[in-house]
Amino acid sequence: NAGVIATLYEAGHSTRDIGAALGHGKSTVNRVIARHGGELRQMTGTERPDFFDVIDTPEKAYWLGFLAADGCIVATPEHPEGNHLTVRLAARDRGHLEKLKAVLEASASVTGGISNGFGKPMEYASLTVGSRRLTEALIALGIQPRKSATVEPWDGPADLMRHYWLGLFDGDGSIARKGEGLWTMFLCGSEACVRGFTVWAHGICGTSATPYFNTGCWYVSISGRHQVAKLTRAMYGDATVSLDRKQERADLIMEAAG
Repeated sequence: NAGVIATLYEAGHSTRDIGAALGHGKSTVNRVIARHGGELRQMTGTERPDFFDVIDTPEKAYWLGFLAADGCIVATPEHPEGNHLTVRLAARDRGHLEKLKAVLEASASVTGGISNGFGKPMEYASLTVGSRRLTEALIALGIQPRKSATVEPWDGPADLMRHYWLGLFDGDGSIARKGEGLWTMFLCGSEACVRGFTVWAHGICGTSATPYFNTGCWYVSISGRHQVAKLTRAMYGDATVSLDRKQERADLIMEAAG
C-alpha cells in the first residue's frame, strides 16, 4: 500500500486517518512515508496562542462554546492531560473550520478525509492546532480529553453567555421544521450543558421544556412558534459569528416572525 499511503498523505490526510482507513497503525504509516522519501509534517500552531486566556469578546465566547461541543483535546504519552486541539466536522461545514483557522491565525490547513460513520463512508473536514498555551487555556476552561459526557458549561458575564450558548448550539444543536411555520430546536450533550442551556433559554423565551436522557446523551427539545422565534433571535439575531447553514434556518424563522 506504499503508493496509496504516499498519495493520501500528499493530499493532506493524517497518518492516523490513513492507518485507520487501510488497517495499519500510525507508526507503520510513518515508516512507509519515511522509507519512500517522504517528509513527515510537523504539527503546526497558531499566531494567537493566548486567544482563550481571557474570554472577553463575543467571538471568544462563541468559539469556546463551539469547542465545548465539537472540539477535541488530544492526549499523547508525553502530555496525557492533552497536547493539541483537533476539530472535525462534516465536509459541508468546512467553511466553519476556515473561520476558526482565520480567527486563531492557525498555520495548519483544513484537511479532508473519509470516515466510516453509521456504516457508510462520510466525508469530513478537520483542523488541528498544536499549541500548549492554547490547549492549557482550554483545559482550564473545562475542555479536556474525553469530555463529551462531563463538560461543564462556562460561567461567564451575562452579556457574553448568549454567544457561548450559540457556539454550543451550533456544535451540538439542530433546528428542525415540524410544519408550516413550526420549528423545534434540539440540543444534546452533557447533562450539565443541556441543563444550563435550558435554564438560560427559559429566561429568554419562557420554555418549560425538561431535559431528558436517551441513548447515552442528554437532550432538550424546545418547541412553540413564539418561543422558538424568541430564542432564535436571541442567539442568531445579530450574531458576530455562526454556522452558515444554521444561520440560514434562523433567518427564515426570524423573517417569518417579523
